[in-house]
Amino acid sequence: MTDNRKDKLYEYVQHNREEFDVLDVDSQIWERINKAQPKGVKKTKIHPILWRAAAAVVLLTSAWWISQHFDVNTVKVFSEEIRENSINKEIPQLQEAEKLYGEQANVLLSKLDEKLSTYPELKAELNTDLAELDSTFAQYKHELNTAPSTEDVVHAMIQIYRMKVDILQQLHDELQRKERNSNNNSGNNEINL
Repeated sequence: MTDNRKDKLYEYVQHNREEFDVLDVDSQIWERINKAQPKGVKKTKIHPILWRAAAAVVLLTSAWWISQHFDVNTVKVFSEEIRENSINKEIPQLQEAEKLYGEQANVLLSKLDEKLSTYPELKAELNTDLAELDSTFAQYKHELNTAPSTEDVVHAMIQIYRMKVDILQQLHDELQRKERNSNNNSGNNEINL
């Protein structure tokens, strides 16, 4: 009920505001109020610049203390490295596939790099395809890091390695075939995959 009374009072004041504004306070009342205040008490104002300086000091000190006691990025990176190393140790099959297919992919990429300089569109398409495979692989790796290791995820990751090597091998073979044909017939420049 107190809220109801406050609402009614508020409405009454708002509705009759003009009537309240007409009334003036007697000047003698203000004089008595001023005389009643003790004369020895001074109001001191702290300059706004001092407040800002104090706030800056507090912020800087807090930031320094947090950076000294909680290096979040280092802890996060360190824990991810530990998790990744433990996963690789737990799954030697993935580790072997990464080594084998990674080496094959690097060899094929180095061979293709020179040949693809004459086919910039093909090189761009290859880079797009490889980036998509890398993105999918990273998603599987994240899933493997966050969830218990499942055989399906590991096989999918190995399959991505195989697909990457197969794409590079097919492109390499097609470019070699094209080179041989261009040496025999120097007229046809189209590559069919």
